[in-house]
Amino acid sequence: MLETIRSLATARGGVKAAWRGELTTGVAALSRPTLVLWGDRDRVLPMHHLDAARRLYPDAQTHLLAGVGHMPQLERPDEFAAIVRRFLQNAAPAAG
Repeated sequence: MLETIRSLATARGGVKAAWRGELTTGVAALSRPTLVLWGDRDRVLPMHHLDAARRLYPDAQTHLLAGVGHMPQLERPDEFAAIVRRFLQNAAPAAG
């Protein structure tokens, strides 16, 4: 786990730009329904990252959860599940 953290994160706890660039470019190239959930109190990936995600994935469905940190699936499991369930029910089937 330490090796993974060192390869992906900066000393200040951020995500290394090269890895983030590779990931975001790869995801943006996919033609799939995308859901982005963010907590407004996320101290690992602050809220301004949601703005970047909205620019990178303009067709994505996004949700900002008030009073939630980095792990909405643990902090608000019922709300998280409801959002994901709605997204999956409404997502168009992938071609191919």
